[in-house]
Amino acid sequence: AKAEEQNKAFNDILNGKRLTYKDLGQELLSRNFCKSIATANRWIGDNLERGILFQEDGLYCLTPF
Repeated sequence: AKAEEQNKAFNDILNGKRLTYKDLGQELLSRNFCKSIATANRWIGDNLERGILFQEDGLYCLTPF
């Protein structure tokens, strides 16, 4: 359930977009997916490890499948 919630959040935010780490964290907060920047940072890190997010040239996007 947690992974599904995170997938939905990143799909909603990054749908065809690339954002900086800071902007991605701020979007997670402003859309009420996360309640703190620490949680947003953990979500970003966890999903990089899971291969859901991809980082290139300082920008984060959904991993192309």
